[in-house]
Amino acid sequence: WSSDVCSSDLEALRMQAQALLDQAQTLQQDFSTGSNWQRVRFAASTTIGNYYCPPLLAQARRELPPSLTTGLPELLIRNTADVIALVQSLRADVGLIEGECHQTELACEPWLREELVLVCAREDALLNMSPGQRLAALKQAQWLLREPGSGTREVWEQQIRPLLGEHPRMAELGQSEAIKQAVAAGLGVAYLSRIAVTDMLNNGTLAELQLPTGTLYRQLYLIWHPQKSRTKAATALFQYLRQWQPPVSNT
Repeated sequence: WSSDVCSSDLEALRMQAQALLDQAQTLQQDFSTGSNWQRVRFAASTTIGNYYCPPLLAQARRELPPSLTTGLPELLIRNTADVIALVQSLRADVGLIEGECHQTELACEPWLREELVLVCAREDALLNMSPGQRLAALKQAQWLLREPGSGTREVWEQQIRPLLGEHPRMAELGQSEAIKQAVAAGLGVAYLSRIAVTDMLNNGTLAELQLPTGTLYRQLYLIWHPQKSRTKAATALFQYLRQWQPPVSNT
């Protein structure tokens, strides 16, 4: 390579070559080996992958042609930043994320809107405080958080951290399930998607706290790479995702 070829030019060439190879593989799969879910790579951030994708795929299997829904897609569950990277590098046909996508080469559209809730242990003293007392106590509370790069963490940084003063007490746990169990054990408070905590709110092992800000929501997004070539099965799933709504019991 000439020394005047910069790294961005090389990356652009690499992406073009990858897109051409991807198209060739897609044609081969559609016309020689068949097109079904076993050929689909579907990336989702953690909450979406754990709670939305199982009912979504079950409903899609009932409603899409059986010839396209043999087997199951390869479901890659990562945090938001990693899902974006998978789609950006053409390693996933489509992605669902909990935070915003700032990569201009990717297409992004709003998917679902979901509620976020503040939870504590069922016997936490916070439950019996006035709103003013509670806010003061939350500034001293132990907050249990997802890692940076998580969509849940990004929303917490934007909407909750400004209420807590300069040095909130924070501890990172890598999964929502671990955070839920830690909160139930009385180790701190957490701010999570309602769909992730509905089971423990219903059985009484977690309790919901009201925030001074009132009910908070976040937007979930569908992302894809315009240069990504998709099989017939991947295209069918992509179109299904764009119009899907969760069952009422999951909201």
